[in-house]
Amino acid sequence: MNPSAALRGIDRLKQRCRTIQTGKTWLAKNVGFDDSEYRALLMRVAGVRSSKDLCDVRAAEDVILAMRKLGFPAASKAGKGDASVQGGEWRFVFRLPGERMSLGKKIFRCAQKIGAKQTPPVPVMSKAWVEGIARQATGLNAPGVAGKVSRKLETCDYDELRMIVQILESWAKKIGA
Repeated sequence: MNPSAALRGIDRLKQRCRTIQTGKTWLAKNVGFDDSEYRALLMRVAGVRSSKDLCDVRAAEDVILAMRKLGFPAASKAGKGDASVQGGEWRFVFRLPGERMSLGKKIFRCAQKIGAKQTPPVPVMSKAWVEGIARQATGLNAPGVAGKVSRKLETCDYDELRMIVQILESWAKKIGA
């Protein structure tokens, strides 16, 4: 291996280790991932106790992949917005008009809080789950079709969205999110 290729490999490993540290911080903040769980993940995935002991780019990438499965979002290529929203089912929130956008964002944040309290934790509850709660609590059923939501979140009016926010906030409070 030529010296410049070896340096590129070292740089890639350093970058992956920085990503692991960012992931550790993100998981601690968003899903309550503590240091002992982090060390157990490192030992299980890469066979090391500390990210400083990683000497292989592939092992570091495996650790990052394991963190992604726990909810750590991939870096955003667009450079704006929430990485867990971009390209996902929740991107409609940022296209809602006016006051509905602020309510849509509140619904998304509640879905994140509730998701973090699930076993195992998820980055955000699905839009279908939130629509199911809306169906049960607000009666947004299609006429004559039991259990089928006829209105998607993006088509709900201001009052319906406000009601959904209240329901999700009380649900989050109930589970300690």
